Amino acid sequence: SGLDVVALDGGEEDGRPPLDAPLTDGNKGAAIVARVRHVLVGCRLPALCAVRQGFHSLQWGALVALFSAAELHELMVGSQFLDADALWAALAVDPKVGAPLQGWLRELVGERSSAWRKQLVRFVTGHYVLRCHSPHRSAEHAPISVKPLFPKAHAASDDALAEQLPEASTCACTLYLPPYESKAALEAKLDLALSSGGGFWSA
Repeated sequence: SGLDVVALDGGEEDGRPPLDAPLTDGNKGAAIVARVRHVLVGCRLPALCAVRQGFHSLQWGALVALFSAAELHELMVGSQFLDADALWAALAVDPKVGAPLQGWLRELVGERSSAWRKQLVRFVTGHYVLRCHSPHRSAEHAPISVKPLFPKAHAASDDALAEQLPEASTCACTLYLPPYESKAALEAKLDLALSSGGGFWSA
């Protein structure tokens, strides 16, 4: 609330020096804390309070009523069916992945079930819902990126790298693929990664 402004900006009541107090060896630690809190929160608090007040003034019931039950369900948990073309359109595949691997991935996206496609989205992004994407936007703005997995220090060879499972960065919404030599290998490794129970929510 607005009553927090003094405390966030520093004040003798809470043990922190005022922002304009002389800096000494004795108070520099507390002064740094006060300055950081001021920059991150204190100077923005009036605007944040205004935004909060605006949200409290909205008639949420009337706004929710604008959507059908199916539309609300899709907004909150995603569509029950994820179309193969929609998923592929949301992928930006780095050319360094290679044409064969890209082709095999395209085939798998088309052949596998909607549940498998949603599991793939969850593995890469942390949730089942695809971010909205216009086909007219550039590839760097695609919801999901697909890039090659480069060798780590312990990977002695390309053969060792090809035995690794696909990896994902949920922060960057990026799928990293090792250089698999066949569609069967890609499918087996992806299936194992998707069914392992690992990923964002178990971290």
